[in-house]
Amino acid sequence: NEKKKIVISIIRQIQSMDPPGRFLQRDPKSEGVDIKAVLGEGRWVPVDEEKAASKVSHCLRERRKEKKGSLENETVDDGISPLDVNL
Repeated sequence: NEKKKIVISIIRQIQSMDPPGRFLQRDPKSEGVDIKAVLGEGRWVPVDEEKAASKVSHCLRERRKEKKGSLENETVDDGISPLDVNL
């Protein structure tokens, strides 16, 4: 479907950056009472494409909600299209 194509396109664009962008999550094995985990410095590991797609989709939904809320109170055209997304 069209939404999935857009999400995959965003993932590919991020991955093709120089240096390449990655989608990471904190390694559950490095969390716990370890002082680095407490300080937020635990180990990070790449996520699979399905998880990355889920996170991009979530971000797009949240941005859409933010835009919709701000547009209800705004009458000036700021030139931002629905597809302008800062991740």
